Amino acid sequence: MFVFIKWGAKERSEFQMDHHHEFRFFQGLKYTFKNKGFLLYTAMFFLYEYTLLVLATTVPLFAVKVLGVAEEDTLLTALLLGVMFIIAIIAVFIWKKLDLLFGSKKAYAISIIAYLLASIPLIFVSNFLSGLITVIFMGFGFGGMLYFVYLIIADIIDEDEIKTGVRREGTFFGITNFFMRLSMILSIITVGLVFTGAGWEEYTAIAGEAETIIGLKLLVFLFPAIALSLSLVCLYFYPFSKSRVKEIKVKLNELHKEKKERAKTT
Repeated sequence: MFVFIKWGAKERSEFQMDHHHEFRFFQGLKYTFKNKGFLLYTAMFFLYEYTLLVLATTVPLFAVKVLGVAEEDTLLTALLLGVMFIIAIIAVFIWKKLDLLFGSKKAYAISIIAYLLASIPLIFVSNFLSGLITVIFMGFGFGGMLYFVYLIIADIIDEDEIKTGVRREGTFFGITNFFMRLSMILSIITVGLVFTGAGWEEYTAIAGEAETIIGLKLLVFLFPAIALSLSLVCLYFYPFSKSRVKEIKVKLNELHKEKKERAKTT
C-alpha cells in the first residue's frame, strides 16, 4: 500500500477542482439514472456478473455429476474454470486489437457471440476431456467479455464529464456495484429453482441421474445463454459507436486543456 501511495496513482492536474461541483448526492443519482447509455451498461454488467456467478457456482458440480470427475479430485474441477480464465487473459491482447479495429461496441458483441457458440457443446459433453476442450474455446470469447465489460463504462464517464464538467466515476461505479450484488441474489435463486425442479434439494443426487444432468446443463449453458443474448439486445441500443467515441475523445481533450489552465490560475 505504501508503494502504491508513493509511486502509484497520481491525480492529474485537470481533475484537481472536480470535487467542487453543484451536484448533491440525490441530484447526482437522479441525473445518472437519466443516462440511457449508463442504464444499458448497468443491465449488461448485471447480466455479465450473473453469468459469471452461475458458472462459478455450478461448474464444480457439473464436473462431478456430468463429466464424471471424482469428488475428491478438486484439481481437475478447478482446472475447468482455471483454464477458461487463463485463455481469457491471453486472448485480451487479441481483443485489444479488435477494439481498435471495430470499436468497443462491435467487438464486445463479437466476443459474446464467440462465447455463446463455443459453449454449445456443453449440452453434449459427457467426460472431462470433452469438457476441458470446450472451456478452452469458451475462454477466447470470455476474454473479450472480461476486457470490454470494464472498458466501455469509460465512454459513459467521458461523455458525462463533457456534459457536467466534472468526472463522476464514483457515482457510476457505485451504482453498477450495487446491481452486481443483486446479480448474486438472482444467481442463487436460479440455482435453487433448477435444483428444486430436478428434485435435488439436498445435494444427494448421484452422477448419471437424468434430472441432475439436465439441470446442470441448463445452468452452465441455457441460463448464461439467455443472459448474454439479452446483453446483445442491450448492445444493439447502446449509443456509443466507434465514431461517437472518437467525437467524445476530441471534445474531452479540449475540455481537459481548459480545466488544466483553470487549475493553474486557482
